[in-house]
Amino acid sequence: MIIKREDIKQILVQASKFGEYVQLQIEDYKAIVKSVGKKNIYFEAEIKEIENPIEGEFYIFDKQALDILQKCPKDVTIEKTKKNKINIKSGEFKVSLAETKQSIIDIDEPEINYCLTVKNLNKVKNVRYAAASKDTRPALECVYFEVNPDIGKIRIIATDSYRIAIDEINYVCNEKIEKGSFLLDKKVLGDVISKDDDCAVLGVCDNKIIFAFENGIVIGIDTLAENYIDVERMLASMKFSFQFKIKREAFTKSIKRCKIGDKNSIKLSIGKSSLGIEMDSNETSIYITDEIEIVGVDECLEVNLSLNYLSDALENMNSEYITVKYSDNSTFPILIEDDSNKAIILPVAK
Repeated sequence: MIIKREDIKQILVQASKFGEYVQLQIEDYKAIVKSVGKKNIYFEAEIKEIENPIEGEFYIFDKQALDILQKCPKDVTIEKTKKNKINIKSGEFKVSLAETKQSIIDIDEPEINYCLTVKNLNKVKNVRYAAASKDTRPALECVYFEVNPDIGKIRIIATDSYRIAIDEINYVCNEKIEKGSFLLDKKVLGDVISKDDDCAVLGVCDNKIIFAFENGIVIGIDTLAENYIDVERMLASMKFSFQFKIKREAFTKSIKRCKIGDKNSIKLSIGKSSLGIEMDSNETSIYITDEIEIVGVDECLEVNLSLNYLSDALENMNSEYITVKYSDNSTFPILIEDDSNKAIILPVAK
């Protein structure tokens, strides 16, 4: 069979992120691409425009073979020999590979309870940065999805117990559904949204979420059966008595200017009309100050925050102005929010 080089490259790059082996199977005059990884994660896609397909034939490629396919300079001809060899030809480039000893990949489609049409799935990027990289609680390494049928939104939340990021995704559903929630691994979600395909249909099953994209790619991910924090109760318990507004771009640029040396703590001095920013690193003998205009100050305060945590929150917001909410206690969390995104950050010791 002959497959266009770009089809091979794009599909196999995606498939290889989800499993050690990738299978191409000819079915109904198109190539079905499948890959299965750990935790029952699976990837499935179609390559429609192929020439000289041999119905029912299949090929399984390991990482080395996938790397070769991705480097092919032109359209790719793939054929299987009687001696269990796979011959690959792309222009003058030729490779002969031994067939990988791997079982045929068979994916059992789970029963879908209901589907949600999501048009801004990439918003997951706005919160997944706040999930823990490694923790004793697996739930903290996930993004929490809370489906609210009353307002047609999915609230997405991530936390590492020192900061929390919250945002909302709009969805459309033609079925009557009840409020529900699920947890998905943040690393796997990174691979899912790396395709920059902003529109998807989410099939919600009892223990799996199916992502179906416009380009024919389908990805299935197991949900984590573990309790998450009660976000509503947490937000209700936080009394932010004061607030001010600040230009997000100016604030972000100022924080980036302070990212010098190894110091990861920054002091914010909230004044009547300006925000003072101070970074002092004794180890590198660097002292930096900056000042930005702010609007609507209710109470002056000095607070120390993690420079990295503050930077992460600002870089995942998009509004021209953001609101900063706080109390008169320098050990109380700081809330930073724009139109839909919220970031709650705990202060740190000086």
